[in-house]
Amino acid sequence: VLTLYDGKSVFDFYELHTPDTPYVGPDDFDLLDVVHLQGRLYEYKGDLYAGYDTAKRLSRGDRSILPRISPVDLLDSRYLMKMVKLGGLVRDIAYDDSDPNFVHFTVREGTATAQIIVRIDHREPIDPLHYLGAHVLATGFCAQNPEGLRRHIGRTVLVSGLENVEIDIPHATAESAPDLESLATALPQQISAAGLHQATGHVLASWGGNTTLMRTASGRTVRVLLQAGSLPAYGAHVRVLGLPAVLVDKVPIDGLCGKTDEDNLGFTYA
Repeated sequence: VLTLYDGKSVFDFYELHTPDTPYVGPDDFDLLDVVHLQGRLYEYKGDLYAGYDTAKRLSRGDRSILPRISPVDLLDSRYLMKMVKLGGLVRDIAYDDSDPNFVHFTVREGTATAQIIVRIDHREPIDPLHYLGAHVLATGFCAQNPEGLRRHIGRTVLVSGLENVEIDIPHATAESAPDLESLATALPQQISAAGLHQATGHVLASWGGNTTLMRTASGRTVRVLLQAGSLPAYGAHVRVLGLPAVLVDKVPIDGLCGKTDEDNLGFTYA
């Protein structure tokens, strides 16, 4: 699939490769190449598509001219419908709910967050741990994501292939990650933008199949959401490696008399 932009609109063209219409042209197109396509419209399952069986490269693209932006810059109209290099710390990765050929990256820089939608081949699964906590530079097309399309509503960067998501600052390892205590005086927005950290302590409770409450040596209580593996036993001494986040919870209310659960039961949550 080649996605072309003519200065006003974006079009997808599908290569036609059959015994009757063999493809003629190069197969190493890169981003920003200027091309000329020749083909036809065709119908597939009731929808109309544009196909090409002949292609010619008119000139090669130059990625060095692309602006490097941060998530907050997505609000700038200068970059809408333009090719950009978006940088940010990867905070979350998820396969698309409706199409396994797309993966969503949530990246953060400072106090701003952005979504990157990457087209992949679902037959070649990715390793999220390769990207989580790393600072990446994604080269793609800044577009207004239509309402209701996939998971994100608003401006996003559309990226063609993981080869266009470059790790420019690798994530920390279990040996090099700073301790969670280093964020003791950090502001909430600084915590949400932090990379991988580690915490060591004793398990106070586990529930829900993936949630553990632990107390560190300094007496801090930390909630850990496990991405894989089994829950540790109560009292176990564990070390965890992950991305810190700020969780805001309401005080539990019994819903009947306006008292909190703590008032009714006579104890205070850790």
